[in-house]
Amino acid sequence: DLLIRSKQLVTAYAASDRSCVTPTMFAPHSEITCVTPSSCPGLSSSAIVSRQLRPSRCKPRVMTRLKMFTSMLPPEIRQQMLDAAIKVFSRNGFYETSMDAVAREAGVSKGGLIHHFPNKQAIIAVLFGEYETLVLSFLRAPEGRLATVADKHFYLQQLLDAMWRYRFLYRDIEHLLHSDSELASRYRLFSQNCLEQAQLIYASFVEAGILNMTPLQIESLTLNAWIILTSWVGFLCTTRENSDQLSEQAIKRGVYQLLVLEAGFVTDQAREAVDELIKEYYVP
Repeated sequence: DLLIRSKQLVTAYAASDRSCVTPTMFAPHSEITCVTPSSCPGLSSSAIVSRQLRPSRCKPRVMTRLKMFTSMLPPEIRQQMLDAAIKVFSRNGFYETSMDAVAREAGVSKGGLIHHFPNKQAIIAVLFGEYETLVLSFLRAPEGRLATVADKHFYLQQLLDAMWRYRFLYRDIEHLLHSDSELASRYRLFSQNCLEQAQLIYASFVEAGILNMTPLQIESLTLNAWIILTSWVGFLCTTRENSDQLSEQAIKRGVYQLLVLEAGFVTDQAREAVDELIKEYYVP
C-alpha cells in the first residue's frame, strides 16, 4: 500500500547517495517529483533546504518526511482511526487513553497512527472539528416559514445524537481546553455561535406561538440550556460509580431536563404537542 511504498522510498534514499528513487515507484501518484537546483534554476539551495529537500552535490533528492504520504491515505482509513479514538476516549476518558489503545482499536500499527496523528491532542482537534461542523449544520432557525413542534423534535434528536457520539469531549472538556490554547479559542468561538443560533431558534418558536417569552427570557433560557447540555456528561461522570459505562438513555435524560426547563414558557396552543415530547424524552 501507499505507506509501505513510502517507507521503501525512504529506505532506498538512505541506501544510495548516487541517485534518487524516481516517481514511477509511486504510480499513479505522479505528482510526487524530485527537485534539484539544476532542474529548477530559479530555486536557490537555501530555498530547497527550507522545503526539506537536500541539495548536496546537486544530486536529486526527495522529501523524506512521511507526512506527505500519510496525508494521502484513503479517507476510510483515516476515519477508521478517528472512529476508534471516539470509542476508546468514550470508554476510558482522554487521559486514561494511550495511542497504543487507539491503534489497537483501529486495527493499525501505532507507527501508522502516529504518522497520521502525532499525538492525542491532534486527534482531539480533528474530532472537535467534526463535532463543531455537525452541531452548526443543524442549529439554525427555519427560513421562509414558521417553526413547528416538529422542528423542536428535530433539534432535540440531533442534539442527543451529537451529545452521545462526542460525549468524551464534555467528559474532560475543562482539562482539554486548559492544556490546548488553540482548542480553547476554537471552543469559545463555537460557544458564541451556538448561543447566537439558539437565541434565534427560541425567537422563531415565540414568533410561531409555541413559546411565550420576552427577549430577556430568551437570552436567559438560552444560557441555561447551554449550561445543562454542556455540563450533563460531567454531572453523570461525577455522580455515578461507573462513569465509564454511560448509556445513551442517561444522556437522553439531559435533553429531558432541557424540555422541562422550557415547559413554563409553552403556550396553550402548543401544550399538548410539547407534553408528548416531554413524555418521549423522559428517562427514570
